[in-house]
Amino acid sequence: MIKKHYILYFLLLIAVSHGNAQNANMFLKTYFLLPHNYSESYGVAETPYGYMIAGINLETENNNNYWAYALIGVNGYGDTMWTKSYRINNGGVGSGMWIYDFIKKDGDNYYSTANIYYPNSYWTSVLIKVNKFGDTLWTKEYLPDNSFTTLTTKSVNKTKDNGFILSGSIGNSNYESIILIKTDSLGNEIWRKIHDINNNIFQWVYSAIEDSLTSRFIFTGYRYINNKYHSYIFITDSIGNIIIQRNFGGPHGSALHSIQATSDNRFIASGNEETGNIHGSWPLSKGLLIKFDIQGNLIWKKVYGEEQMLNYFSSMAITQGDSIVVSGQYDSIYTQGLGLNSMFQLYKMAPNGDIVWKRYFDITRPDSIGGGYVQDLPQSLIKTSDGGYCITGYSAYSNQNPFLLLKLNEWGCDTLNCQYVGVNELEHKPNIKIYPNPANSIINIELPLSMPYKNAYIEIKDLTGKILHTQIITEYKNTLNVSFLKPSLYIVSVISDNKIITHQKLIIKK
Repeated sequence: MIKKHYILYFLLLIAVSHGNAQNANMFLKTYFLLPHNYSESYGVAETPYGYMIAGINLETENNNNYWAYALIGVNGYGDTMWTKSYRINNGGVGSGMWIYDFIKKDGDNYYSTANIYYPNSYWTSVLIKVNKFGDTLWTKEYLPDNSFTTLTTKSVNKTKDNGFILSGSIGNSNYESIILIKTDSLGNEIWRKIHDINNNIFQWVYSAIEDSLTSRFIFTGYRYINNKYHSYIFITDSIGNIIIQRNFGGPHGSALHSIQATSDNRFIASGNEETGNIHGSWPLSKGLLIKFDIQGNLIWKKVYGEEQMLNYFSSMAITQGDSIVVSGQYDSIYTQGLGLNSMFQLYKMAPNGDIVWKRYFDITRPDSIGGGYVQDLPQSLIKTSDGGYCITGYSAYSNQNPFLLLKLNEWGCDTLNCQYVGVNELEHKPNIKIYPNPANSIINIELPLSMPYKNAYIEIKDLTGKILHTQIITEYKNTLNVSFLKPSLYIVSVISDNKIITHQKLIIKK
């Protein structure tokens, strides 16, 4: 009799060959997990048969609810192959919404860090290693010291000696301090270092990596002082003692989330920087990237996009040639008084930080803009072996939150309608006028008299790239009825002889 796991493995091999038959596959999938269909996905990793998604799921035991560690295996088309969900050390798994890249690949196995809470508000951290089918190989738990009540890790990475470096915070209700934990290859703790113990100061570390040449550790985070976030780069020696710290953020506040090394032995960190402006009580910010060296010297710093209530870069990948791809959260309508509707954003930058292209993915929307509350929260971005990208996350909008998996091609597109254009084509071209903007029901598009409009037309898309309206251009001044558009942000294109003449942003406000 053939054992079940051999049959499963055979089916997985079939799925692998099936998934590889289509290059740069594109899809958006949602996955509901029983019993409550309330879950949050925080990480994705590529597997031999497709992808593994990791997060938490609301479970019930003895009529009591708790959060479980949850894994889903899917094939190259995003179809579910298996699911796993279980408790860790009889505790509940804490939220991982601030843990980016929640699960990572290690050869044929995978690892992640999570936080465990117990009924007496005692928080610990665990390191988990699983195989490609989500079966646990081992877990290690790290307890806070006697003077603390919480130890929460937000990052884990492999080290050159096949061990792990974990980073996060340790503290109580009065303050939280920075903590680094170094382990061996089986997760056994070798040392821990706690830095900047200071009452009434809250500090977090989001990402830590080891420098391949010096064996120093570089980690990013921020301090919360006087109601303001201050981002920091910390560089330690090989045993975790801080030797360099830098604040590259602006005067109004900033935060750094992910850090990656480049081939020239430099480092890129991503996050957001506040502009100093507010909308209501919300500080406005822009996406932030910085590049620096192992001595903490700033090489370049750039901010991106329009100031919004939500505009930040979280997860990041460095591609061949040191191009930078970052994902994060973006809200395009809150500052227009249209409610909250955040979405995924994805940028690709050249090695010097210049934008190559950018994309937005509005996965879920409120029923009525202005009265709705929808947040698409991207958590993890990976570069896939077919040249594309995967983003996982979740939507905080209802009592039934599924895992989300967005698979994109090498241009960051999720549909064949996606235009393979650079950011320069999205910049405003003053010779073509589109007004009024914001608009309600009618817009005018004026072309310069010097521009021929043979075989030209106007195209309106939403931020997912879906074409909503086209109209042939018959004269230099054109009027469009846009009353059918809901309040949101759109892209208006003028196309002539199959060439994009301009892209311009259009705000519909009613």
